[in-house]
Amino acid sequence: MKKISLLALGLFASLNYAQSQFSVGAHIGIPMMDVSDVSSLNLGANISYLHTLSPSFKIGAASGYSHFFVKKFGTDAGYIPIAAKGQYIIPKSKFFIDLDLGYAISIRNEGKGGFYTYPKVGYQLGSGELYLGLQTFSNKANYYYTDHNGNEAISKQNFTAGSINLGYNFIFK
Repeated sequence: MKKISLLALGLFASLNYAQSQFSVGAHIGIPMMDVSDVSSLNLGANISYLHTLSPSFKIGAASGYSHFFVKKFGTDAGYIPIAAKGQYIIPKSKFFIDLDLGYAISIRNEGKGGFYTYPKVGYQLGSGELYLGLQTFSNKANYYYTDHNGNEAISKQNFTAGSINLGYNFIFK
C-alpha cells in the first residue's frame, strides 16, 4: 500500500508540474555549405510545441518554413521541416541548448527532401527567446546552377543546404 501511495503521489506531483508552451518565431540567416555559392539569404518562420519534463528539460515537436534566395541564377529553394525537438535550460540561468531533428520536405519539384537538423544556443527573454543556430537540410535533387564566375552549370545529385541563423521566438504558455 505504501508503494502505491508513493507512486500515486509521485504521479500527481509530476502531472501537477506538467507545463507546456507554444512558440512562433522567425529567423534570418547566412547560407552555408553547398548553397553558399548560389544563395545570398535565408529567411524562415517556425512554430513549436514543448512539454516540460523537468525544470531544465523540455521535449516536443517543431515545424515551419525556410527559404533560400538565389544570388543571380537558378531558382529559390524552400523547405518545410517536421521535427522532434528537445530543449535543455542551463540551471540557474536563462541560457539554453536546443535541438530539432527530423525530415525536411522540399517545395521544389526537383527536390526530394531529406534529413533535417537544427542545433541552437540561446537566451530566454521574458515572453520570448533569442537564439543562434545552424540549420541543415540534406537533399537529393537535380540541382543546377552557374557559379559566381559564370562557369557552366554544375549538377549536384546530393547536397546539403545550410545556414547560420539568428532568430527570435515568441512564447505562449
